[in-house]
Amino acid sequence: MSTTTTATKTDFLDLANDYLRQVYAELKNNNVNLPLLMLVSATTRVLAYNKGMGEVLPHVWLQGRPQIGKNYIITQALRLLPDIAVEHHSGGESPKFFTRERADIQHKLVVFEEADSLAAGPTRPLGLAQGHDNSRMASSFRTALDSGDFNYRTLDRGNRPEEFHREGPFVLWSTSTQIPEGQLGSRMCVIALPEPDARAKAERNLVQAELKKNGWPKVSQELLIQQADWQKSAPISIGISDEASEVINKLASMGYESRTFSQIQFMLQGLALLAQRDKVLAVDYDTLYELNKTSEFLTAGINGGDTGNLLRVAHAIVRIRVGEMDAAERRYRLSLPKMIKNPDFDELLPGDRRLLDPSYAIPDEMIPAPEPSWDAIDSVRELCSHARITSPMLADEMKLKKSQADELIKQAEQAGWIENIGRSRYQPSWQLADAYRPTLAGLPSREDLMSTEPKI
Repeated sequence: MSTTTTATKTDFLDLANDYLRQVYAELKNNNVNLPLLMLVSATTRVLAYNKGMGEVLPHVWLQGRPQIGKNYIITQALRLLPDIAVEHHSGGESPKFFTRERADIQHKLVVFEEADSLAAGPTRPLGLAQGHDNSRMASSFRTALDSGDFNYRTLDRGNRPEEFHREGPFVLWSTSTQIPEGQLGSRMCVIALPEPDARAKAERNLVQAELKKNGWPKVSQELLIQQADWQKSAPISIGISDEASEVINKLASMGYESRTFSQIQFMLQGLALLAQRDKVLAVDYDTLYELNKTSEFLTAGINGGDTGNLLRVAHAIVRIRVGEMDAAERRYRLSLPKMIKNPDFDELLPGDRRLLDPSYAIPDEMIPAPEPSWDAIDSVRELCSHARITSPMLADEMKLKKSQADELIKQAEQAGWIENIGRSRYQPSWQLADAYRPTLAGLPSREDLMSTEPKI
C-alpha cells in the first residue's frame, strides 16, 4: 500500500515572527507587531500594480523623538529582506542623489534614514516634512506614490531641460521627528510612536543585555531567498477569494479614504503572498486586524469622517509637543559654552621640562566643549512634556477657527483620545489619553465589520 505525502507550504510571516520574537523577546510593553507589518508593507512592492490608476502602496513614515526606537524598528524589519530588494539612503548623503539617479527602483523598497536631513528646504525630496508643499522634488515624490514611477524635471547648469526617470512601482519607508504635512502624509501610513514607559524601557534594556551576552540570532535564509525570488518574479498577481471579497466589499462601504482602502487591499495581498497562497482569504483580514491592533499602522491614512477629525486633534498635540521639545533642546545647546579651559594648560609652569622637548605640542588654552550627554538632553526634553497645550494653540496648529477647533476637541475628548489635565474646563491643558490607540481608529474586527450597517 502506497502513501502520499503532501508538502506543507512555509508561512514566511511565521519565519519572520520567529526572528523578531528573539530580538523583541515577547515584550509585553513594546510593539513586536510593527516590524511584522513593515515586512508586509515591503512585500507589497512585488505585487501587480496598475500605474497611473490611483493605487497607493502602503508606504511607511515612522515619527518620534530621538532615541525612541525608530531606527531599531527599521533595522529589524530590513534584516528580513535581501539586499537586492532595498535601495538605502543614509541621512548624511546629498538630498539630490535620489532624484538625479536613473537606475530603476522597480519593485524595490526605498529607505530614507532621518527624513529631517532631507527635508530642510524647498529643494529637498522630502520637503513636505517641513511643510514645503511647493517643492518640485516633493511634488515628484507625491506623484510617484500615486502613479508608480518617479519623474523629476529640472534645468542643468547650462539652463537646458533635463529629466530623470526611475522606473517603479516602489515602496517608500522613512523616519522623522516630525509628522509629514499636507499631501505626502495622506499617501503614507504615518506611525507616531508612543512614548515608552519605564516598563517598556526596562524590557528593551533586558533584551539588549541578553543579545549582548548570547549574540544576535540569524534570519531564516529561506525567508531571504524567497523574497529574492519574488523580486525576480515580480509583478506577482494575487486573486481574491469569494469569502474575502465579501469582507472587502463590506469594508469598501464603510467610508474609508480611497488611498487607505487601496493600502489595505495591498496589505491583504501581501499577507496571502507570505502565506504562499494565490488568493486572499478571509483569514488574512483577521491576521491584519490582529497585527494592526497595537501598531497604529493603518490609522493615520483614515483621514476622513469622524476618525479623521480625532486624528487631526491628536496629531496637532504631537506636533506641538515635539516642536516644544526640539526648541528646548536647541535653546539648551545654544546656552552651553562652545569652548572651555584646557585642564592640561594649567599644568605647564615656567621651567616645565616638556617645554624643552621640540616635539612637544603646547596645548591651546581653550579647547572645544564636549557634546552634551543624551541623558541631559532627555531631561531637558522631558521638562517640556509638562508644558500646557491650550485650545487656542490647537486651533492655530490645525489652522482652524477657534469655534471649529473647539468642536473637534470636544469630539476627541468624548471619544477618550485626549484628556484635560488643566485646572478646570476654562483653563484646559490637553494631552493624549489612554484611549488613543489604533484599535479605535484602525480596522474593525471581521465580526464587527460584518454586523455594521454600511455608509451607503
